[in-house]
Amino acid sequence: MLNKMQRSFRYVRSLAQYFTTGVSLLSLGSLFSLSMASAVWAGYTPPPNPSAPSDRGYTAGTRNGCAGNEQAALTAIAPHSYMGRTTSTRPTLAWFVPDQTSYPLELSLVGSGTQLTTPVMKESKSGFGHWTIPEEQSLAKNQTYRWQVALVCNPNRPSASLVVEAEIEVVEMPPDLASALATVSDPVMRSQLYAKAGFWYDAFAEVMPLQDAAARDAALALLKDLSNQELAQSSQPARQQGQRLQQILQTQSSKATANSQSK
Repeated sequence: MLNKMQRSFRYVRSLAQYFTTGVSLLSLGSLFSLSMASAVWAGYTPPPNPSAPSDRGYTAGTRNGCAGNEQAALTAIAPHSYMGRTTSTRPTLAWFVPDQTSYPLELSLVGSGTQLTTPVMKESKSGFGHWTIPEEQSLAKNQTYRWQVALVCNPNRPSASLVVEAEIEVVEMPPDLASALATVSDPVMRSQLYAKAGFWYDAFAEVMPLQDAAARDAALALLKDLSNQELAQSSQPARQQGQRLQQILQTQSSKATANSQSK
């Protein structure tokens, strides 16, 4: 218990140091309460002056999954109104597959018009999926990339595949954020630090494995924040992404309710 309290205090101290940027902040006592209450989520804040997305469209069409009757759609878990940021040269990319039936899933990554990876083939699984870029294909700092997920609904009809894309910008780690992270090991707390600093991919990657209730709650809180932000944009792709994220949240809520009732 003492070690847990010490870790919480170190987290609070690093969080307070990180967010002290000349503006009035929460008291140390309030931050301590926040760190001890896993249900409290500080929120995802988009980066200041983010890079604009390219003109490429990345819609999967109007079908919700290969079967066409699912409650949610194939979705790249990332912002669409701007390029999501990462501090990692080996970021984790995440997506959501609505279909209960498994289909071939193809992942690809390109940068500066050149394909960086041989497309990775997987079998889709219903729900969230993720892929961490291997070390031998590490990305370069201060560069932007486009990644794509294709759900091959019918191998004999490539045009029937569902495809979603998103973009990612690799930037340097801010020194103050690095200092704060150095004192924190809890994934949810690390996710909050990344989220407040505007690093979408890093924040979601910390809780993506969804190994416990706290991580799942944090992941869904991130999705809710991003969904609301995308829905508030004027562009159709952004609003469409916000709607897809809302659909995912609804399906996950229904799933959680069904699980609780079955116990």
